[in-house]
Amino acid sequence: MPGDNVVKGAQPVEYGEETDFATELPEDFSWQWFGLGTSWSPTQGVEQETIDYLPEYDATNKLSKKINVKHSEMWESDITYHPQNDFEILQYWTGEIGGTSDDVPSIQVGHIDEDNDEFQRLLGGVGEEVTVSVDEDGTFEVDGSFIFADGTDWVVDDYVGVDGSHAAEDTTEPFKYADLSNITYGGEPLDGAVESLEFSISNDIAVVKDPDAGRETLIASLVPVDREITVDVTLTYSDFDMASKVRDYTPQDFQFDIDGTTFTVNDVQFPELPFEMSPTDLISDSVSSDPATDITWS
Repeated sequence: MPGDNVVKGAQPVEYGEETDFATELPEDFSWQWFGLGTSWSPTQGVEQETIDYLPEYDATNKLSKKINVKHSEMWESDITYHPQNDFEILQYWTGEIGGTSDDVPSIQVGHIDEDNDEFQRLLGGVGEEVTVSVDEDGTFEVDGSFIFADGTDWVVDDYVGVDGSHAAEDTTEPFKYADLSNITYGGEPLDGAVESLEFSISNDIAVVKDPDAGRETLIASLVPVDREITVDVTLTYSDFDMASKVRDYTPQDFQFDIDGTTFTVNDVQFPELPFEMSPTDLISDSVSSDPATDITWS
């Protein structure tokens, strides 16, 4: 390659569900494909403290008497991908396939630098926030984030042995806007044309630290303590019948299909119905829900 060696961004990223929290998966494990990944953005850093202290006698640098103290390490990452085939990966934010649970399984993510033949794993990943969205004439996109309890060093030894396997490529066409159908609110079709749709699941994660955790992060556990589920839909209005539902503020189920999979967001309430009248455009706007009580899919 001409010039200096650099690391290309097109590198493999794969995941596996953990059996034991933040414990390296065995060499015979079969790693899984996220989907058509477009971005994987891990952050490794330290929790630190800067202390300003009083100088010694006759110091010439009194104003810069500081010391930086490392307390622990931290690992987190964002991922963006286009889903294919199913939505099982959402369980790492909702708690279980097809619905919600207060207990969320943890995952492990491996990423590989094939330019230098080096391997790294992030351990004990718990889903913090995920948004599934689609715009007209677009494909469905998943934007998610994880907090991790630990991470390995970059090493030359492959974490997959002879009886294991790296994730296999899946070239199935991703879900798209045309796969969205049967959108209802309170059992009735929405009043207008749907330009875009998104739903989000956000977990508030309590980070439990212990000096005896045996990890540089000092993280003993990652525990979801609160969850919010919301829906956002952009409509080109056909009438203003939706306004009465907003004023009633009665919890109702929001339901839609994605290529044969039916999603139900329970007890959805929209607090407002914004719109603008313009002489050169149609009336359209986004309506965003307050937190719902549950989400299921099958």
